[in-house]
Amino acid sequence: MNVRGRSRVAILALLGLLVLVAPAAAARAAGPDMQVGIAIAGAVVHGALPDWLESGSLEDVRTVRRFDAPDRSVIAWFPDGQGPDNWTSEFVLLSRLDPAEAAPDIDTAVGVALYPYFRNTFDSDFDYMIVEATADWAIIVVYCAGTGSADQPPPGYGKDVGTIALIRVAVVNGRIVEVFQEWRGPRFIQALPDTWPVRKATLEAMVERFRTIRIAPAP
Repeated sequence: MNVRGRSRVAILALLGLLVLVAPAAAARAAGPDMQVGIAIAGAVVHGALPDWLESGSLEDVRTVRRFDAPDRSVIAWFPDGQGPDNWTSEFVLLSRLDPAEAAPDIDTAVGVALYPYFRNTFDSDFDYMIVEATADWAIIVVYCAGTGSADQPPPGYGKDVGTIALIRVAVVNGRIVEVFQEWRGPRFIQALPDTWPVRKATLEAMVERFRTIRIAPAP
């Protein structure tokens, strides 16, 4: 997909109503313990685990980064031995208000979730696939073959650094809530899975795991 421009308006226009017509998959894989919930502003997330944590709870992970503000809350987890400055994979819960939309719908939420990748990636290096969507949530895979663009990329990214992200995004209590895992490594070729920063089989298994995630309103 060739995307022109770097504005949020451009990507929202590109999306249109696409997320509302994405087909729903019939199969559902067994996921983590749905009783384990992680609270973030406005929501509780159940059944979320990264690929490097096959059992237990995110509460067992030692390396955690937290940020809380009225309009944005973030919790990020990293594998043992990694952290905010040196990760090859991170798992994140993000809850935010959209300054442009008091009552965002799922189309807006998908555009907001995609925008950071779109903004920091050259057109020819950016692609995404909506795996499944309803009027309330969507699952997206994002491919950024190289994460440098005309703008200054964030620390740890660049034209020779590639990222694949798996995102589940929902609208809850007027907030856009995301669960996502990113895998980061050398620049890759999307058509050649052997060059990806995550094994294709792992990504496919994580898509099934993300189907089981539940994002509920906070009590």
